[in-house]
Amino acid sequence: MNAQDLPDTLSFLTNRSSYAAMRNCIRKKDVEGFKRVFDQIRKQTPLDDNTHQDLLQLAANRGSLACFQALQPYVAEPSLYSEALNSAARNGHLDLVQHIEPLMDEYSKEEALWMAVLYDQRGVVDFLLPLCNPKNQSSKFLGAAVFQGHQELVELLYPLSTPKDALRYLKRKTPDQPEKWEMLEQRILREQLKAVTSQNRPSKRSKI
Repeated sequence: MNAQDLPDTLSFLTNRSSYAAMRNCIRKKDVEGFKRVFDQIRKQTPLDDNTHQDLLQLAANRGSLACFQALQPYVAEPSLYSEALNSAARNGHLDLVQHIEPLMDEYSKEEALWMAVLYDQRGVVDFLLPLCNPKNQSSKFLGAAVFQGHQELVELLYPLSTPKDALRYLKRKTPDQPEKWEMLEQRILREQLKAVTSQNRPSKRSKI
């Protein structure tokens, strides 16, 4: 190693150690420790968007709203919050979902709802569902609930969705796993038969 390379090497090692320390503070939800290390490293080297996004996502994943809020003044680009919202939704951290949601567009909210359905996070689903259209994206939210076997969410989403679209979505995505969507197909067929039977039933005439 050349002598002139030594300062760069030391700087790299220092930053790497500080970065690990920041992540460790987030894992422990030690917001004061995080702020201290974050301010120290920020004075030495500006952090790029990828680093900010990684730290935001870790804070959301661990459910550390305080660490998340400490990062926000340094993150102006809304797109950097999308993965954090997904992480919070997937892990059921409702306080973080409620905090991030106002920053997000409709598509990002729907992706977070999909994550919450996949991982059976009922509290997050209840919060995001009124903010989204369950019929969007081929009713894939119902499809996810059916595929994962989350029956409570199936019953919640079924009347709000287009079940035929959800069935087509599942058949397209998992053609080799009919056991995942046969119950939905049978339910749709039963309801169709019931509707036809009801239409063909003669109406009762009132007696004079």
